[in-house]
Amino acid sequence: MLPAVDRILGDTDALIGQGKDIAAGIAGRAVIAALPSVSATVLPSAIALFRAKYPRISIVLKDAIADTIVGMLNADEVDFAISSPIIGDARLSFSILTTDHMAAVFPPGHPLQAVNKLRLEQLSEFPIILMDRNSSVRHIIEDALRNKGESFFPAYEVAFMSTAIGFVRAGLGVTVLPTASLEIQSAKDLVYRRLNERALTRRIGILKRRDRSLGPSVETFAAFLVQSFKGQIQSLGVSDR
Repeated sequence: MLPAVDRILGDTDALIGQGKDIAAGIAGRAVIAALPSVSATVLPSAIALFRAKYPRISIVLKDAIADTIVGMLNADEVDFAISSPIIGDARLSFSILTTDHMAAVFPPGHPLQAVNKLRLEQLSEFPIILMDRNSSVRHIIEDALRNKGESFFPAYEVAFMSTAIGFVRAGLGVTVLPTASLEIQSAKDLVYRRLNERALTRRIGILKRRDRSLGPSVETFAAFLVQSFKGQIQSLGVSDR
């Protein structure tokens, strides 16, 4: 019986050691959701750096639009999310990480290229391509227009930023996207101008349920992200092209 007892004791010691590591925040699992524009830019490199430092903490990332993220949090499908704040939902808390800016995107030689301080209402002179109503970008644009007492009637509504870029390339209109999005950063053949209005900024941060505490490994990842965002987001699309 001694070999069997040795195996059991060895397994027990391993489990105790693993439990201690999980409690210390150096082993475990974190499941997060994030906006697509964040998932495609700052998050991959942040996760790679985190995994190099904490190889025993696995990260599961689910990219989703703002409204879907809220559903994931309330259904307890993710530990926390990286998203814009959700106004009017007392169940969720928000801790800001950084801010992003909205920019108009159009082909070279477009009349908007000659405008020094571009404002949102100037886009109404041209066909406009907007994200669908479930996206955080659309919410920001509509809130800014509502505060001005104005509205847009988009020529096209799309679900993906890459589709909006494709429509602009085809000459179907102009679009508005966050400057940190990979779609803007990759569209070297197009021009973007940051919209010169404070309301057209997007706060990005950690969104989580108030009634749920984060586990040690999740807390470790959240703290790492705070530092990672400080170093990375500032290098992304904050200047005009």
